[in-house]
Amino acid sequence: MNPKYDETKIGVVERVVFACVCWAISAYVVILAPYFSVAVQWETWLFVVRLGVWVAMVGATLRYFLLQVPEVTGLVVLDLLKVVRDPITRDRMAMKTFSPSLHIKFPWDVVREKNFVSLERVTQEFTESYPSQEGPMLEVKCSYQYLPDVRRLQQYIAVDEKTISSGFTDVNSSILGEEIYREHTAAEARMHAKDIERRVYTRIDGDPAVTAGRHATMKEKLEEEFGINFKIFTIKDMDFEKSYQEMRSAKARMDRFGDIAKGLKTKLTTAEEGGAVDTITNKDAANLVLVDQGKAQKNIFELEGSNLAGAIVGLLGKLLPKGGL
Repeated sequence: MNPKYDETKIGVVERVVFACVCWAISAYVVILAPYFSVAVQWETWLFVVRLGVWVAMVGATLRYFLLQVPEVTGLVVLDLLKVVRDPITRDRMAMKTFSPSLHIKFPWDVVREKNFVSLERVTQEFTESYPSQEGPMLEVKCSYQYLPDVRRLQQYIAVDEKTISSGFTDVNSSILGEEIYREHTAAEARMHAKDIERRVYTRIDGDPAVTAGRHATMKEKLEEEFGINFKIFTIKDMDFEKSYQEMRSAKARMDRFGDIAKGLKTKLTTAEEGGAVDTITNKDAANLVLVDQGKAQKNIFELEGSNLAGAIVGLLGKLLPKGGL
């Protein structure tokens, strides 16, 4: 059967009546007609005619009784007579599911194109920030995978992908935040990322929950409500939040800047060729570093009109190559 075919255009009564009439006629032609007396010379031709009528009748109605579901695809069929019962509650259900294969169906089973469902694995990603015990925020990139459960396709088609994503992301994120906070420091959390990943999956698979009035695990609850099978949770990356990284980077630059300025001040206050250069302040040394790095156009001595500018800049060129700080 072509998956594009939509049987809702033909009513169930028309399908059943048409199928019954066609099969009754074919049964008459094949079973009852031979009992009527005919000339011997017509027996062969009559057999060919009966066989042709039977094939035509069966061919015209066979599509109402056969259903082909493509590979890696499931199908939810609308059962207009509610013949199927729920395996748990035993209530009559309006829908039943078919796995990839060739199936026999009844004329009252309605096939809709939109109810053909891909059974391929789905990957969802999310990025969240979580606090550590010592304070710094950690930005974590995660992903998880699930695939539709062919046994629960009626639940799966009842929710959209956004609902499934939000449900799993909320649960995964809540457990992940708790597990990160259990680590003493942010650095330890980063070091133990794979252990945290394992603990999150273990908790999803084991934390108690309630679904349909009965006790279950969190994984079972999500799977039953969304009609899927949960497969993998992965932490792809765990690092300090961007603002904290920028703060650490700025602090490291300032520490390095202070070391360079301190070294430059020491060199500029030592004797050179029998003479001596006057002591400069930390501000002066820092300004000279900026000039040498190309981050300032004039040094503090040029701005303030001091005659130390030429001597200090000349000495700076001898002691430290351009951009060598």
